Amino acid sequence: MKRGRRRPICDPRLKEYLSHVEETIRQTKRQLEMDGREVSAKILKDIFRGKDPAAAEQETLVSLVQYFNEYISRISRLTREYVPGTLQHYRTTLGHVQAFLSTLKKKDISVQEVDHKLVQDFDYYLVTTPAEQTGQPMARNTANKYHTKFKTILLQAVKDGILATHPYTEFKLKNKTVHRDHLTKEELQRIRELKFENLSLDKVRDIFLFSCYTGLRFTDAQDLRHQHIRADEDGHLWIYLTQKKTEEPLAIPLLKPALELYHKYEHLREVTGRIIPSFVNQKVNAYLKIIADFANVKKKLTHHVARHTFATTVLLENDVPLEAVQAYLGHTSSKTTAIYARMTNKYKMKITKRLNEKLG
Repeated sequence: MKRGRRRPICDPRLKEYLSHVEETIRQTKRQLEMDGREVSAKILKDIFRGKDPAAAEQETLVSLVQYFNEYISRISRLTREYVPGTLQHYRTTLGHVQAFLSTLKKKDISVQEVDHKLVQDFDYYLVTTPAEQTGQPMARNTANKYHTKFKTILLQAVKDGILATHPYTEFKLKNKTVHRDHLTKEELQRIRELKFENLSLDKVRDIFLFSCYTGLRFTDAQDLRHQHIRADEDGHLWIYLTQKKTEEPLAIPLLKPALELYHKYEHLREVTGRIIPSFVNQKVNAYLKIIADFANVKKKLTHHVARHTFATTVLLENDVPLEAVQAYLGHTSSKTTAIYARMTNKYKMKITKRLNEKLG
């Protein structure tokens, strides 16, 4: 049955009453705004029902810290939708919000007190306050990640009727384009050829190289166990896993250099089940600085450089099409892949040579 149009209100008394209600609420809202008071649907409803305006406003004030914690607690039970890393990012964001509030001599504020100016002040705090570990303020793109989480919390507050308008409506996040380093073929080869008596340096170099030839993120590579490696019908070994960051499945064949490292740590696999040695990321990055010096690599070497090297030097510069690079990296969007797989000058020259041959 088709839904008909709403019938006009015919009863003059009901029509007059509804007009009275509408005008009363409009005047109440206008008065609250003139007084600089908080306006929400619940406050207007309570005042209309006869509650004292100040009491109605006070009753609806919601602790920002409590609301933030309740949101984290709620989504933590959605284990299929939120990975532990995402939950931790929300907790870290709350920590930054609390640290910011402490600069205002406050431990907490109400959700209703969050407005455009407070968001601006929070942004200024993020990009100007030196971190304890580095002594440097966080980068713009890092600050934006915390803004995104805070923005999500406040959007939920709008949906819950706690906020009338979203404080981020006029605050635009602008990501700064970041140059992402990768190793050249020559730099990668120099690292491969290094010989170390120090076992820790040797293991960290292998951890790094394994991701240079598989493209695996640090956590995924560290989580690899023998059950994640399976042979196909032709005997080629493949990695099968669910990516920790995206929870998307990934299946990639082992390239020869990665296969060599797989066999190198066979003894480790028999004892622990691990494919490569276990190290914390901070320790890996600390050792990579030493390895870069030994290999005469002037770039800032971190584990994530391995993923860029895989996409750019190992795949793209060896004529692997972008669609295949996307599959190797486990991306669901080609836009994400494009960030990693930049078209280098060396690759452009390859294309130029082919074009010159065809053009005569």
